[in-house]
Amino acid sequence: MRQRWFKRWAMVLCLVGVCFFLSVSLTKTAVWAENTEDVGQILATMKKAIIEKNDPMRNRMYFKLRIMGKPAVNPLIEVLSDPEPGVSEYAVFVLGWIADPDAIEAMKDYLKKGNESQKKAALQALGNMAWGTDEAVRKEVHARAVDEMMKYLDDPSQVVRREAAYGLGLAGSTKAIPILQKYVNDSDELMRYFAKEAIDRIENTPKGF
Repeated sequence: MRQRWFKRWAMVLCLVGVCFFLSVSLTKTAVWAENTEDVGQILATMKKAIIEKNDPMRNRMYFKLRIMGKPAVNPLIEVLSDPEPGVSEYAVFVLGWIADPDAIEAMKDYLKKGNESQKKAALQALGNMAWGTDEAVRKEVHARAVDEMMKYLDDPSQVVRREAAYGLGLAGSTKAIPILQKYVNDSDELMRYFAKEAIDRIENTPKGF
């Protein structure tokens, strides 16, 4: 009798465990599907708002994506190839503020292939990723992005050159200081300002800010 009773209870417990596992798995799948659908809807609304110059709606989508965090990263990376003016620039801007190091390589690739507007957006976004974020994120940006950013201090476009200096100041890596010092006497007044401001920011920003 005891053996039968034990076997029955063992089967019941086994069935309960299986049901619980299936319930958790289905719940996770449903949440994932819901989040994926939400990202698509948010990005579509964001794009429409950018095209229509509806800044309040665009900004609402920015906050939704930033709160969503990591699930929004890969969909935003896909938007970096969007041909509509201003859309990819805003996508890289959002990626910078989400500050997920998994986006760094895609952002660098976007920087390399971009036009003037896209380069400007990418340089600022890479700087923003390191500004005021976790030390681990800052180290990733310093190790993987700063060398690439420094190349654009010699870009043919003055706008890009200035943005490179500004972005390097935000990134906060001390290894950028020697090259930034070369531009404190640049013939371009704004470049001189951004180079000096970047050096000051790097030297005086509290560690971990």
